[in-house]
Amino acid sequence: MSRLTALFLACLALCPAAASAQSRVYQWTDPGGVRHYSQTPPPKGSAAERDIRTAEGKAAPPAAAKTKAPSDLACEVATSNIALLDAEKTVSAAGKNGDGAPHVLSPEERAEARSRALKEADLYCTKK
Repeated sequence: MSRLTALFLACLALCPAAASAQSRVYQWTDPGGVRHYSQTPPPKGSAAERDIRTAEGKAAPPAAAKTKAPSDLACEVATSNIALLDAEKTVSAAGKNGDGAPHVLSPEERAEARSRALKEADLYCTKK
């Protein structure tokens, strides 16, 4: 058997493993009670491994990779934040003391966040 044939057969043998690995998802709940899903296992602790299947019972195709430039994504986030902060709804943010617990933004914090979002939009959103 030639080296090329052996290499081809080795690659062929690994294809099913690669395809099944792409359709595997890990599920775990953090200490705060929030349920997470990821294609990579959590850094520590136990996670339930789940295989994603379509209605036909086949493995789900891997998610399409995003092809947007980082500045485009930053622009989307900034404009989304501006819209959220302009809405007349309560806005929460991660806890100030590092525990991750949400707290409702005060009017001053909301104005400061909106100002930051406007600066980010000016920086990342190109005018065409």
